[in-house]
Amino acid sequence: MEHGSDLATPRTSRGARTRARLLDATRAAIAEHGYVTARVADIVVLAGVSHGTFYTYFENKAAALDALIGATAPERQAVVDEPWDGPDGTEAIEAVIGRFVAVFATHAPVVRAWLEASAHDEHFATRLREVRGGYVHRVAEVLAPSLEGTGHDPSP
Repeated sequence: MEHGSDLATPRTSRGARTRARLLDATRAAIAEHGYVTARVADIVVLAGVSHGTFYTYFENKAAALDALIGATAPERQAVVDEPWDGPDGTEAIEAVIGRFVAVFATHAPVVRAWLEASAHDEHFATRLREVRGGYVHRVAEVLAPSLEGTGHDPSP
């Protein structure tokens, strides 16, 4: 399955509101039905727009999910990029894991749909591997100083 694309960058505030409504409706439809079972018809009913309006902004349901994943990316990346301070690497990582889980919990319907889609769509699987890889790399980076000389290599 191809993930599709985000077709239209809204040029007006009305267009931006319509696109946002479609994304909110996509989030609600996948939360209620799951990614595989949710249909564009469910999304447009929730958004109160026509099918044509949906396809003005998104090629397909996968493109709408991709846009939702992209919208949550800055929050996920902020956790990876923030200073991981603490008396030692282990405590810092425990605190960051809590923040990372909180971000994912905030966007639980999108994350569930992303995981579901990644089982069937290589695009979503690749995005998931990239996010996990960045996180694992950062954990290894933080652990490295405290594991130096112990014979343990935290690198992924």
